[in-house]
Amino acid sequence: MVGVHDFINKLRESFGEIELPIAIGYSEQPMAEVRKRGHCIMASMKRVRQGDVVSFSSDTIDCNGGSIYTGYGELNERVPHFVSQVEKYKCTPEAVAAAITAMQIPLAPAPYLNFARIDQIESLDDLEGIFFYATPDVLAGLVNWAFFDNTWDDAVKTVWGSGCNSTVTNLLTENRRGGHSCYLGMFDISVRPMVGRNELTFAIPMSRLEQMTDTMDKCFFNGSKAWERVKKRING
Repeated sequence: MVGVHDFINKLRESFGEIELPIAIGYSEQPMAEVRKRGHCIMASMKRVRQGDVVSFSSDTIDCNGGSIYTGYGELNERVPHFVSQVEKYKCTPEAVAAAITAMQIPLAPAPYLNFARIDQIESLDDLEGIFFYATPDVLAGLVNWAFFDNTWDDAVKTVWGSGCNSTVTNLLTENRRGGHSCYLGMFDISVRPMVGRNELTFAIPMSRLEQMTDTMDKCFFNGSKAWERVKKRING
């Protein structure tokens, strides 16, 4: 895997001055002070996007769903009932439970979960992956980059779940199985107010990122007049 600074330079060459992605990783020691930061862990991403590093542990995640999706908690009857009967995001509690069970979320591999913008870390090693907050034009670049050397139907996918599911869970499960899928996310209606109205997320597991980084100089980022027009608008 390329170094952090080389990867940032490649992103700048390919996209221009876009917002840098957020790295997700587990560790034996926290990267920042560990404390409760409100009910939803995705609310803390505003600070991370601004350059702060945020760390969580099992006892500082107040959301039952967030605890499950990050690998620190087990499925209980409260979550399916709340998601179905209160939020009304699935037709029955049984449907919620079946969807979460099918995710096969592994236990958290270490006591602490860290979020940091990639220019705030020293290495891309030992991460689960990265995710971008992306406007439609940036998202078009990310999606087509992922498609460049991948002919699988699930090269880019989206699955039902919360905001932390679309980032943390998908990166954790995909990276742990050495998978090749990238994930569109932040469709969670409860989290939408924490995201720009023209933004979604695009998550790349580390099991895929190294391959994709190797294609940056070979794909449309280099020499495509169509992409140059889009890139100009991104940076306009």
